[in-house]
Amino acid sequence: MADKAWKAFERRMSSDWGTVRTALSGGNGKITRSDSHHKRLFLEGKLNVNSPFWRLYLKSKEMADKEGKAVVLCLGKKHQKGYIVACHYSDLDIVVVEYLKSLGLKTLATEVAKTIKLERDNA
Repeated sequence: MADKAWKAFERRMSSDWGTVRTALSGGNGKITRSDSHHKRLFLEGKLNVNSPFWRLYLKSKEMADKEGKAVVLCLGKKHQKGYIVACHYSDLDIVVVEYLKSLGLKTLATEVAKTIKLERDNA
């Protein structure tokens, strides 16, 4: 029997991050409540058919594509410090490089960008 769509999504998400899905995650998890066994990241996957988050992303993507840019959503909450940064998985490399530049780490950003390009070229 095939996995339910949400289980398949959690498996794919975990694999993308170099780990495996946690069986019985959430309230039943014995090792972790995360959806994966990643050592440093608490990966939480949600598979939705039509969420406000995705509507915002897709609307922004139309405009960003016209300008040749990656979409980065910064989601804040009133009376809450900081914000959540969200981007499409395929844009993570661009986001990481630009974040490093924003920290004044241009040399490191350049090296990371070169390494990513080399990895892609050799894949």
